[in-house]
Amino acid sequence: MIYNYHQNHSLTLDLVALSQATPDLHPSSALLICKTDCILQIDQRNFHLKQQDIVLLRYKQPINLMPIDQQAFYVSLFFVPIACGIECGPNELVTSMTCSQTDAHIVFRRFNYQICVNYLNQIKALTTIQPQDNFLKYQESTLMSLLLTELSRYGIDAIAMIESNFLEYDLKKSSRSIQFGIILNYIVANLATVNLTKAALHFEYDPNYFSRLTRQLFHKTFTEEVRFIRMSEAQKLLEITNRSVADIALTLGYQSPSTFNRYFKQRAGQTPSAYRKLYQT
Repeated sequence: MIYNYHQNHSLTLDLVALSQATPDLHPSSALLICKTDCILQIDQRNFHLKQQDIVLLRYKQPINLMPIDQQAFYVSLFFVPIACGIECGPNELVTSMTCSQTDAHIVFRRFNYQICVNYLNQIKALTTIQPQDNFLKYQESTLMSLLLTELSRYGIDAIAMIESNFLEYDLKKSSRSIQFGIILNYIVANLATVNLTKAALHFEYDPNYFSRLTRQLFHKTFTEEVRFIRMSEAQKLLEITNRSVADIALTLGYQSPSTFNRYFKQRAGQTPSAYRKLYQT
């Protein structure tokens, strides 16, 4: 089942109700294809989606899609049977979503968009054939497996971390790639106050061990990863809001605007004010 939406106002989607039209679906699972920028809102938390993003999502509660700056947005929502534990490459963050009913979503941003669109177009063509039989459903499921494999092929590099909401498991019992998502969720949820000691205490780890673990996961120190996520969030806020630089700095945990400006310039190559001016221009 495929739905296309072209809206200039907020849109509420009940994935559970929509998926019931296709009884073979994995509960409430869907692919959201972004033809333009828009905002995905879940539990009052906003995720900035960009043109050509693909979002693997599952939510029992309704989700909201909203325009940016009152500009109409265009998205497609694909409901295709996704078998539990479907083979889709080595990305455990993706595989875990096919084996769980927990609410979550992953935003894919850095991948070969045209290859994925080709798979989606083939799936779309198959769903228009009537009547639908088990052979067609098998072809659709196989193409979905290939699409998820293509998204998995780029590993963690393809995922927009701060715009994703990963599955939550017991950190100590999870594989390394799942641990990556769990810790990122915690960092993003506590971006203004997070530090190594607080995070280690939250996950009940010795700080020194947790420091080594996160270096293995992120290939950088915990502090460097937090700074990377803060600067990514700063870029987003400068792009889509009119909040002052000082206010953004405070929101991200920087009491000193000069410190924030220095880190931002190291990341973006220019000051926050210059970045906003260039982007808005």
